[in-house]
Amino acid sequence: MTSILESGLDPYAADDAPRMMPLADDYSVTVESRLPPEVVAEVARMGILVRPMAPYQYQMGSFHMTWCDDTGALHASAGPRRAGQAAGF
Repeated sequence: MTSILESGLDPYAADDAPRMMPLADDYSVTVESRLPPEVVAEVARMGILVRPMAPYQYQMGSFHMTWCDDTGALHASAGPRRAGQAAGF
């Protein structure tokens, strides 16, 4: 929701963005492996161990959403980490 409300991403783009777990006590961070290499390198330069996981790790959560835009048009989005489908009637 933060990416939608504060960064202006559409719901699918927000859900599609790579995710990460909080910084662990051993100064490591577990991230989906789709992070750009330059981001991973910069995090490593800060002394943080980056632990990659699957590109779309289902345990990182997902959501399905329907919404109405300013024009009244209906839209739907199904998250890429689940086997779901968004549809309207």
